[in-house]
Amino acid sequence: MRRFIRVSVALPLLVLLGGACSLDVPDYNGSALSDLVNNPTKSSVASATTGIIVLSRSENRSTQVGYIESIGMMGRESYTLDISNPGTAQDRFNIIVTGRPGTVWTQAYRSLRQQKIVLQAVDAATDLTAAEKEGIRGFVKTIQAHDLLSVINLFERGAIIDIKEDPGGALPQIEDKKKVFDRIVKLLDDAKVHLQAAGSSFAFPLGPGFAAPFNTPAGFLKFNRGLRARVAVYLANPGQGAAGDASQFATALTALSESFGDTSASASLTTGAYFPFSTNSGDVANVYYDPVPRIIYSHPSDTTDAKRRTDGSRDLRSSSKVANFTARLQITYPVDGRLKVYDSPSSPIPLVRSEELILLRAEANLGCIASGTNAAPVITCGGNAANALDDINYVRRVSGGLPAITVGTWATLTDAQKLDSLLYEKRFSLLFEGHRWIDLRRYNLLLQLPRAKTTDLIFPWFPLPDDECVPRNRAPAGCTPATGL
Repeated sequence: MRRFIRVSVALPLLVLLGGACSLDVPDYNGSALSDLVNNPTKSSVASATTGIIVLSRSENRSTQVGYIESIGMMGRESYTLDISNPGTAQDRFNIIVTGRPGTVWTQAYRSLRQQKIVLQAVDAATDLTAAEKEGIRGFVKTIQAHDLLSVINLFERGAIIDIKEDPGGALPQIEDKKKVFDRIVKLLDDAKVHLQAAGSSFAFPLGPGFAAPFNTPAGFLKFNRGLRARVAVYLANPGQGAAGDASQFATALTALSESFGDTSASASLTTGAYFPFSTNSGDVANVYYDPVPRIIYSHPSDTTDAKRRTDGSRDLRSSSKVANFTARLQITYPVDGRLKVYDSPSSPIPLVRSEELILLRAEANLGCIASGTNAAPVITCGGNAANALDDINYVRRVSGGLPAITVGTWATLTDAQKLDSLLYEKRFSLLFEGHRWIDLRRYNLLLQLPRAKTTDLIFPWFPLPDDECVPRNRAPAGCTPATGL
């Protein structure tokens, strides 16, 4: 951790978030950073707050060997097969090394460092109203929670939650998963209180990724509650031998009632908050756009596991998100498809959208608790299966073009089969958005993942980066090499 806490906050001089609006963000290096900390003004705090969006986006989602790619590869949604760097597949399938995705860790903490500076500055700014300060606090703490969740989702054994100010002092503690989630919950719930006291508008521009209704405190709170619901569902089944907590499903349902999932006739499943990208000068393109493809390929099961519609064609989510192509001879894994999830360099990446929230509600209503192990999982569901089926069928019809599961058929399914039905919908609705590996891990179902080669392994987590382990003599649990299944 010594390395990143010495780095001052750097933001792009000109940020064009998705091309829909131009946001001028000063470069907070050197004396400008000192001014922000020691003499903050409404203008400087607002610019730095907007910069949080840019930093969180670029550091967590804009490297090809990054967050979504890592989860996609580990969850067998995608293959990262870079002919110029063939070690990537080995990293994910045979032996985990700490070089990748260690950049996600470092970059996420750059974002968290920026957020900490802004929270300090907003307290000291004298020309911000009380409501404006509350809006900034609510926004920043929500993004803090999002970034911490990204870290713990990859590096499941632990993460840093308190960034130290003194680069020469003791290394910050790497806390276990429970403490990290405790901090995430507190950040989201504290942010809710701040946003409720923030008035009708923010004192800074959020950009097109948070278009209406998410660009006001009340609208942004709906995004916050969506994240809170996801976290509660995660906590109901922590996975990796931790006991489940069925009470978290009720917490999730409460948060979802305060969010924006919508199954009305006029609703759109794509409504949500996004990280935007573009090819405009000063902006960055979505690096997961790979039309040839050159690096990122669809896993064959994205096609073969897709259910069939009444006319015999594939689930619309599979056919719309995966395209056939002729594999090049240099590729060592069996691939015949490319991902179209992000089919433009300007395609946005969702943080939370309505389709996920509807499926989270189905998951919370189904109320399945996992026990046992990955080798022998036991699934017991104790929720409202009828309500879960309503949401599952809505998504099946609207998003997948599939026939509804009848009440009679649903009644004959075992608890494990009902959960499999739900996870199928989540898999194809949220394909390559950063979910499947996490979902299977939470329910001790990682051994459902396919293996193209007998030597392939399935890993439950990434080890912490060497930059964190070496100075600590590899003491934290997360520094131990992951054991493949």
